[in-house]
Amino acid sequence: MAVVKNTANLLAEASGNLPDNTTQEISPQDIREITENVIISSYNKVTDDALVGLKNYDVSTTYQAGQGVIYSGEVYESNVVPTPGAFNPAQWTSLGGAGSNLGNADLTQTDQFRKYTLESSNPSYLEFQAGGGSDAIRLTDGLDLLMQASTSDPTTTYLTRMSSLGIQFGSGNFEIRHNGPSQFYIQGAGAYNGKIQLSTGVILQAPEANRAVELGGHFIKFKDRTLGVEHARFDQNGNFMFGVTSLFGSEKFSIIGETRIGGKLEINGTGTTNATNAIHVKNGAGTPLNLFIVRDNGEINTANLPTSSAGLVAGDWWNNSGVLNIV
Repeated sequence: MAVVKNTANLLAEASGNLPDNTTQEISPQDIREITENVIISSYNKVTDDALVGLKNYDVSTTYQAGQGVIYSGEVYESNVVPTPGAFNPAQWTSLGGAGSNLGNADLTQTDQFRKYTLESSNPSYLEFQAGGGSDAIRLTDGLDLLMQASTSDPTTTYLTRMSSLGIQFGSGNFEIRHNGPSQFYIQGAGAYNGKIQLSTGVILQAPEANRAVELGGHFIKFKDRTLGVEHARFDQNGNFMFGVTSLFGSEKFSIIGETRIGGKLEINGTGTTNATNAIHVKNGAGTPLNLFIVRDNGEINTANLPTSSAGLVAGDWWNNSGVLNIV
């Protein structure tokens, strides 16, 4: 029976079975045996054509251990002597995609799942590079790119996901996504997370009741659209300044007219009768007292003015039995 042997084994067999024959001890059986072994161990252009190069797997071919084939567009190397017949993945080791230069390759695939495993050397990476000019790398609608911590994670568990909707982080806990051609959102997942919407303006939204939009910083500044002129600011102590960048004194609210609006403070009411107020000032008592009211019909009410000048300073108002006095 013929036996497949490598070159070293064939040379050893020839040396042992085919001596110089000075005593005629070489038999026809010796010649036949080594000839058959050479034939079965050698490549035949007709019989073994399917074994040379990377050929598509053939169910009728007898492969040897360590041979390579292409099956479903992927390169495999046999890890045993495979059994002829249907492809058995257990008898083959995947080597990845067919070919290392994909520049002109047709990567159209119809199978549902495809995996490329990078070698374990460090660093290892998969790089896609556009050629330049108007070239682009595109992910079309319906195609998601997942970055996962483990290949065993389900598709709903991921570090980063890029899809036709946008970019999602932490299994959708934070998203940057579009909402039409002129809008996009930066938002968290769930009912209790707000969003930043950029479209014709900027919207900061806390969608649920009792939820707040919080802005933190040493200062929160309000500037013009070029970020050049500052119009107002909140500081870290809760003070608000309008038209100035610092408080005049110990007040909590400072305001000064701007050249842009004519150097004036204008307050408009909501009506024209004494049923509504344009200005209404109260104190901080448990039951606040009305200190100063300007009604929309022009009436002014100062019902809680002091009724004595005791303790007042120059410029203070007080009610002298229905007569307005100024100290």
